Amino acid sequence: MNRFAALYDAIDASTATQSKVAALSAYFSSAPPADAAWAVAFLTGRRPKRLVRAPDLRTWAAQAANIPDWLFEESYAQVGDLAETITLLVPHEDASDGASLAEWVEQRILPLLSLIHI
Repeated sequence: MNRFAALYDAIDASTATQSKVAALSAYFSSAPPADAAWAVAFLTGRRPKRLVRAPDLRTWAAQAANIPDWLFEESYAQVGDLAETITLLVPHEDASDGASLAEWVEQRILPLLSLIHI
């Protein structure tokens, strides 16, 4: 996962096509096939369907940040982007557990689908 995050940062940080191509080439020449497949899916916009409703994310994020819902909503209104608001307010855990992109998607994210129907 860290390698994909680094790839995304490299692509996002540059406006030069050559830099972006070099970052993509370096990633895909060494990424495991499953990670490469998920990277292509995410980079081309083919991500899994919405697994969690935005109102649920806001509620859970407020709980994780240990703040009242109203304060989270006010912060969200100021920031204007839910992902950025969550990133700013929710305490960060060390995500460098070594799990690959494929492991994150297949073992941690996609199983959330089963929670929707509870």
